[in-house]
Amino acid sequence: MNTPLITQRYKAASSASRKERATTGPVTRGFLPVWTPRPSFNVSRGPLGIRLISMSLAKKNLAEPAPEPRAEDELQLAFERMIEPLRAAFEQLPLQDYRRLKEAEPLDACMTLLQRAARANAQPRLARNLRAFEAREALTREAGGIITPSELAQKLGKSRQTVKDWGDAYKILWVDNNGTRAYPRCQFDAHGQLLPGLDRFLQTLARIGITGWMALETLLGVDPKYAASPLELLQQGRIDDALTCASALGDSGAA
Repeated sequence: MNTPLITQRYKAASSASRKERATTGPVTRGFLPVWTPRPSFNVSRGPLGIRLISMSLAKKNLAEPAPEPRAEDELQLAFERMIEPLRAAFEQLPLQDYRRLKEAEPLDACMTLLQRAARANAQPRLARNLRAFEAREALTREAGGIITPSELAQKLGKSRQTVKDWGDAYKILWVDNNGTRAYPRCQFDAHGQLLPGLDRFLQTLARIGITGWMALETLLGVDPKYAASPLELLQQGRIDDALTCASALGDSGAA
């Protein structure tokens, strides 16, 4: 049986080598020439290709979101916004106040400017908070500074949990320092031990609701009857007199 002509032509074309099929010219195997595909059109050739590339880049740029600002720029803007009230308060300072701020510590000067800014912008709550902060800073300085729980535990040779338990039982005085406990240094003697009678004094105050910063203020405040503070009385060993000072606060409150 004779092979059909179309089948013979297909076999002739498929038997061509890969190298021969890759040529761009005609291959004359069999009865019909076999043409290989032309290379794809390069759009970058000629003015039309350049226009097409420009249009595609323009569309890509329009589709892409605008670059976000850098974190450093955002921080700088936030800082400028925060210090603007301080700058305004500084520019309105009288000459004598300016001279005092020039000689003051930087943080103290900032606190003064904050108070003026709070009054200028009618912020009574902020002004009250600043006054309370200043009072606490003054108490901290008068108490000889504060000590952290870790430092105190090492100082006393106890665990932090033991120190915390003492504070909860009002055997030792602690104050809230921005959400953490801190212990005034004034409640220790020259040997680093708690003053005798301090626990009884603190517990007497706690029974009438005086704890934390109020207890420290009471400990450092001068009692008119003895012309001395309860701290000085405890340091002199006059425990009963110090307890009398604490009890007197409860009696005056009840009256």
